[in-house]
Amino acid sequence: MTMKKCIKRYIVDLNNSPEAINGTAELLSILSISLICLCMIQILTAILQAVGSPEKPVKNLVIGSLVKIVLTYILTGISYFNVKGAAISTDVAFLVAMVLNYIDLEKIVDKKYNLLSYAIKVLAISIIMAVSVKIVYELLSMRFSLLISTSLSISFGIIVYAGLALLLKLVKIEDFISK
Repeated sequence: MTMKKCIKRYIVDLNNSPEAINGTAELLSILSISLICLCMIQILTAILQAVGSPEKPVKNLVIGSLVKIVLTYILTGISYFNVKGAAISTDVAFLVAMVLNYIDLEKIVDKKYNLLSYAIKVLAISIIMAVSVKIVYELLSMRFSLLISTSLSISFGIIVYAGLALLLKLVKIEDFISK
């Protein structure tokens, strides 16, 4: 679950009609899954490149793209899915590329690093952040405008995420200070 998923509807509310809001919110909800996968792809790609295997992420992204092409063709042709099929195929494509990157990295990296444990911590703080954004938005929206409630809840989510990342030692304060 991402911040985007929790407040997708509120961001869309800022500029669109009710019909557009519902359709866009549903697509953003589906696509929010790919955001998590894309972030993990970026991290895993950087690690694979750093350990001397820059070709593996490219291969995995090509495989993911092929999955997306096939799934988009199939799912958009089914009336139940229609345009949602393209969003679902994007999620699946990024998930495939992420899993393949992870598998390649597991083959290369020393077993003393527990990549799965790191990924679970990132997922946990993402969920906590998303829930906190939702709660703060709901509380603020009773008193303030949509713009203020959305802006403040997103800002709060950033603070929660950064704080938990520091608390769980996923990053160090020194990582943010230039030398």
